Amino acid sequence: MMKLMGNSSYGKCITDFLKHETVKIVTGDNYIKNIRRNNYIEHQDMNKGCEFRFKKMSFKQSLPIHIRFQVYQLAKLRMLEFYYDSIDYSIDKSDYQYCMMDTDLAYIAISDESLEVIKPSLKDEFKKNRHLWLGRDDTIENK
Repeated sequence: MMKLMGNSSYGKCITDFLKHETVKIVTGDNYIKNIRRNNYIEHQDMNKGCEFRFKKMSFKQSLPIHIRFQVYQLAKLRMLEFYYDSIDYSIDKSDYQYCMMDTDLAYIAISDESLEVIKPSLKDEFKKNRHLWLGRDDTIENK
């Protein structure tokens, strides 16, 4: 639930006003005039007129744009910390391969069926710091 609330507020902050359009229903009298407008995108013929779509000529940037950059950069930083401080540090490079990484997920191919590929000298340290990076595994449902 909290992730949903966080994502919805973040999503609102990254609204792209350049994609907003104005839609008008116009009768035949103003047909040519509206096609000649410099912000004209397209029109759709209807029974009693036309539906015209226009780009917005101006808009007010009323949302906190700095929040979207900060959240995105912190998410990237956290994923890179996970890669370098946990995976790259604890597992030999020949035992894993990153398939894909995004701001909130990582697909990693590991050469074993579990995380038993951790360097033997770092197993205790990895187990001690595991809760910082990976989900819970203290119950059967979470294993």
